[in-house]
Amino acid sequence: AVVSTQSTWESPEILEETEANLKTRVAYLVSKKFTMDEIAHIVSNAPSWLCYSVRSIDARLGFFQKTFDFVGNEVRHMTVSLPSLVTWKGTPNHVKKVIFTYNEEMGFSKEEIKAMTLQNPQVLKRANEDMSLRQFELLHNVAKIPHEILSQFPNSLLAPWLKTRPRLRFLESLGRAQFDPTQPNYVSPDMLCDGDDEVFCEKVAKCPLELYDKFQKTL
Repeated sequence: AVVSTQSTWESPEILEETEANLKTRVAYLVSKKFTMDEIAHIVSNAPSWLCYSVRSIDARLGFFQKTFDFVGNEVRHMTVSLPSLVTWKGTPNHVKKVIFTYNEEMGFSKEEIKAMTLQNPQVLKRANEDMSLRQFELLHNVAKIPHEILSQFPNSLLAPWLKTRPRLRFLESLGRAQFDPTQPNYVSPDMLCDGDDEVFCEKVAKCPLELYDKFQKTL
């Protein structure tokens, strides 16, 4: 019942697996204390899971557990949040490079990277670390947002820097580039980076969209 028609359509190779193999792989997840609802969610979101041997999945989950000192609940939370990360072709080798970038090039601590991963595992599934670096440089070096704040808003690191840069310059021109949470009119990293321009102007810049459009043409 865990294997849906959609799963077989997205990963037709599942049809080549024996029923015994599929049952063994589901039983493995049950043994790791995943609920049946969680298992159904994993399989529907990343059908190729059932094409991997128990040994392979166990090694991949073990990699994340060892890297971040995850306890069982944390492994399950990360897995259910982004099942495709576990079976991604970049796991574990490319993920190690991404972690190196966050740690050595950006300066996040291991605990901060762990916290970001639990909040949004997508931070590890980055094919192009250079894009993340450029975004980080804007947020940390230009906006002066410290690591401990950025680690609480991992989505901001995933946003495109080409969208963030003009917004940051616009807020600076308005005197609204306030990124200190202890001060009035605080702008969080998510407020700066998320949403479309209309929402950004209404909620953050507090000005008409036309004014921002006009400003961008001057850049």
